[in-house]
Amino acid sequence: MPFRGSEKFQVFNLRETYHEFGSYDFKVFLSPKLFKNSHLSSMDLIDSDGRAMRFTLDKWGRKMNCSFILDRTVSDGVSTARLSLVDDLGNIHESFLRWWVIKP
Repeated sequence: MPFRGSEKFQVFNLRETYHEFGSYDFKVFLSPKLFKNSHLSSMDLIDSDGRAMRFTLDKWGRKMNCSFILDRTVSDGVSTARLSLVDDLGNIHESFLRWWVIKP
């Protein structure tokens, strides 16, 4: 049975728009219906030019904490977090989170 993104995980502290340089973080909580933990899951952050962004990812149980840096190297436009979430059965669920970056 296919699950919608909102049934797979919830996201906290992710803004729609970032317009100042600095360090930011957001959290992804995986659904207990599908996931035992997040240790096999991964995340990549990409700016609007397709370049990788600097970030750290800490995982604990079903929680993923992502901290990223916005500086002059990040392009204006829509940035994307690409999530590869591995469920209890080993199935991979691809999901995306997007936000605007408007440099000062």
